[in-house]
Amino acid sequence: MSPSQNKTQKEASQNSNIQHLIMVPGHALLNDQAKAGQDLDYYSDESRWVLAPFQKEELRYYIQHVKAGLKALKKDDQAILVFSGGRTRPGYKKWTEAKSYLEVAKALPEWDKKLSLRIMTEDFARDSIQNVCFPLFLYHEHFDRFPDHLMIANWKFKADRFDLHRQTLGFPLESFTYVGVNDPLKKNLDGALKGEAKTLKQFTDNPFGLSDELKKKRADRDPHGDRHPYGKLLKRFFRGTAYYQSHRDQFPQLSND
Repeated sequence: MSPSQNKTQKEASQNSNIQHLIMVPGHALLNDQAKAGQDLDYYSDESRWVLAPFQKEELRYYIQHVKAGLKALKKDDQAILVFSGGRTRPGYKKWTEAKSYLEVAKALPEWDKKLSLRIMTEDFARDSIQNVCFPLFLYHEHFDRFPDHLMIANWKFKADRFDLHRQTLGFPLESFTYVGVNDPLKKNLDGALKGEAKTLKQFTDNPFGLSDELKKKRADRDPHGDRHPYGKLLKRFFRGTAYYQSHRDQFPQLSND
């Protein structure tokens, strides 16, 4: 964590008015040649990013996710905004998904320097359940409690999966808002929906993502062996859920998986 971000997070933690969490999950990261502090045209150039073939033409939609989170933050002075996502691509070490999205946010016309006091990055998540858990843990780390309200800005087609995560974690429906910002291009949507149906079933069968297949996905997205700092809180949180109580055999260990 940089000294400037450490200062920002400390100042946010001292704001007793904070009650709400806005989360934007990352889907891509800047490449190692990309520079900080550039304009929106710079970050709208796909050559600055590490994108899988299926992500071509999607960058503008990711930028809209960032913009939605930033707009929500401007409207809610009781909220913090967390961009979530780690160093998920082999060969690229400089940027996390979260810090890449933060650079986009700084380049948007909606950016206000004062907002930086209420923005954090969560730099370890490698899948959607961690995208929800880890920002909640980060919030708890700084405020010693969980938020009264959680808002997520993301793909429309992933709404059911994130609501499943909400249910798994026992977060109240009345305290949850999912903003489906957009969907991929129509020519890519069918493939995205098929992939999402498969992933949703995997999490339905194993809500905490501890199946071998989902654990492998996370391992593949952790090419640099980064270790998240939430181990103790993770164990305490999981063991307090109804799912853990009825499926203890699925939790031989709660490590950095």
